[in-house]
Amino acid sequence: MKSASTNITRQGSQTSGSILATISSLNYTDLGYLNIEIGENPKDTEMTGYINHLGNYDRYLEGNFSIRFLENDTLVEYINCYAIELEQDQGLRFIVPKGDIRVLKVSKNNENQTQKMIKQIQNLMSSRQYGNIVFVMGAGASIDVLPGGADLLRKMLEADPHTEICRFITDVFKADIKKEEVPFPSFNQVLNVIDIALEREEGFSAEYSLESLRKLKKNMIGELRKYLIDRANPNVDNSYTELAQQLKAFKEKSGKISFITLNYDLYLDEALNKVFGTEFLEYVLPFQSLNDNGKGNDIQNTGEKENLNKIKIIKLHGSLDWLICPTCFNAFRVSENLHKALSRRTCPADHTELKEFLFPPTKERIEVHSHWTSLQGVADQLLRQADKVVFIGFSLSEDDAHFRFKLKKHLHRPENPVYIQVVSREKKEFDIATDAVSWNYWQFFGPIDYRPIGFKLFSKHPY
Repeated sequence: MKSASTNITRQGSQTSGSILATISSLNYTDLGYLNIEIGENPKDTEMTGYINHLGNYDRYLEGNFSIRFLENDTLVEYINCYAIELEQDQGLRFIVPKGDIRVLKVSKNNENQTQKMIKQIQNLMSSRQYGNIVFVMGAGASIDVLPGGADLLRKMLEADPHTEICRFITDVFKADIKKEEVPFPSFNQVLNVIDIALEREEGFSAEYSLESLRKLKKNMIGELRKYLIDRANPNVDNSYTELAQQLKAFKEKSGKISFITLNYDLYLDEALNKVFGTEFLEYVLPFQSLNDNGKGNDIQNTGEKENLNKIKIIKLHGSLDWLICPTCFNAFRVSENLHKALSRRTCPADHTELKEFLFPPTKERIEVHSHWTSLQGVADQLLRQADKVVFIGFSLSEDDAHFRFKLKKHLHRPENPVYIQVVSREKKEFDIATDAVSWNYWQFFGPIDYRPIGFKLFSKHPY
């Protein structure tokens, strides 16, 4: 065996000239000094090493953890480490399984700045324990199962070319589904324009009157729902399911988990229901279930069985299986066959036609619904109480100005700093200064734990 760095020597319980590294599990972070022993080809064999001078060794004796350090121009991450023993003089001895190593080259363009920023992050990593974790899920979290951005709307219309929607996009956005070289708008961009027009009660033209815009919105949501339902398969595991399974042990030890999702799709719902069961999930709002014969039944979401340590799911922009009665304002979740139930969507109480329960991201909000206000209030509370927030697939876009304000207000806590972790798509080179996602977060929050490893890998090792 040989040392990973020729200048590492041990002196009792501390290491002179060793590598400063961050060690983290799902609910702990620490700084330590690293001494790695590797074989001739570390990618083809297990690695062993020591990490010492930690705030608390015992917390890493069970479960897995990751170790990250900066060596010259390379950010190295050992992903799935586990402890094998605690030695009094040398510290925590651990193993890195075969192949669980990520090497990310630091871009030469901004090498000095990137290295300084990584060291700032390390300086913030004190010995901490996390018992209240909030996951914020953006569109990028579903990228493995759904097209992202403008591709989603294009693919949806390619699967079922809806004449009225295509004509509106061509007329208003000057985009053509048949011309791939022409930029195409995203689903939210189109829906946002329609929504603001309806809120202001301003039609676009004689052709696109308020009535035609209402019909267009209904058709767009109907087509999206159909596209997602046709591709949904709750029996197939994905990254959402993997993450839920990894979180199970943390929750069983009384850890608090919550989700704030900005997505309309049902992949998160299906994964959590599959792993934890419906009785452990709480959607906050007083929903009634709408089954496939059009009848509604109460869903007990709050006030009962508080000892279950329920997982709160806040769908800030609504959901494809949510409907609302514009007369009595009862809210419904479709509990059985989605296609069949939505074809008979009248309120069981007053027989009014139910409306879609969606709130696309906007830079302004002229009129809000009381249920939307309730969702916002609970999201505010979760963010204020969290000691760790994990963003997955969320670019911190300025399009969602309301949510950005919420994040700034509730996560700005100098007296009790929140640990912010950002998971973005996998990258081969690390340049925190020019990468749009990392720079957005850095400008907005300051130093954050940036993980360009993709949701698929993170879901297997969420630390």
